[in-house]
Amino acid sequence: MPATNIKAVVSSGTNLRAKTVAIAPRQSLLDLTDVNPSGLADGAVLLYDAATQQFLVKNEMDKATTKIIGGHY
Repeated sequence: MPATNIKAVVSSGTNLRAKTVAIAPRQSLLDLTDVNPSGLADGAVLLYDAATQQFLVKNEMDKATTKIIGGHY
């Protein structure tokens, strides 16, 4: 991404308006470098793995330390 220099003079009571607006291209979670999509399938969820420091896409939560607390009914 190129460096951007912004120059402005702001006085009280002045309305600011953008002269240009840049919109980034569409992004996906799978574009992130710390997301491992190898288990991508319908119904999969993201789980963080501290050993690899990545988010894993999995269909099963198989860690004994994972707790799902659904609230009170």
